[in-house]
Amino acid sequence: MEALTHTLLPFWPAIALFGGVLGAMAPVACAGDSVNLVLELRIINQSQTCIGNKRFKVEAAGDLYVALNQQGCDAGSLWSAQYSATPTAHLSARQLGALRDAVVSGEVMDLPAQLTDADRVMEDGYREELDLTLDGKARSVVVAGGRSEPVERVRRLLESYARRGS
Repeated sequence: MEALTHTLLPFWPAIALFGGVLGAMAPVACAGDSVNLVLELRIINQSQTCIGNKRFKVEAAGDLYVALNQQGCDAGSLWSAQYSATPTAHLSARQLGALRDAVVSGEVMDLPAQLTDADRVMEDGYREELDLTLDGKARSVVVAGGRSEPVERVRRLLESYARRGS
């Protein structure tokens, strides 16, 4: 056993990075990796009130900000809550890598600008607006009256990171 330990020891960083000897898991982002992703996701109530509207913003450095409307808005405004001066959380390289993977594997950059089911817009009660820039390429997607699994995956990650950071 000792011989095996000494044999694998020089390779341990590579084994850990790739999730096992055979690389069964995808590589994870490491502290030195550059993710080059910024985004803002807005979840907007479609009813007469702005209460419950929520925004997530991820900056290039990994700072995550969240703003949730808990009171009414001025006429014509969607937001009563502003982002705080301090981030809700700072995302690790691994978390930023997971967000990037969600965008890339979900082909978010290839989604149409509008994903709308006019018959269900008010039935669902909200719309999601995602603006992001990945490696210098910008994309905006609006989902109303239905679901987009790629956008939902990004939202679930952001909600998870916000819960852990608060």
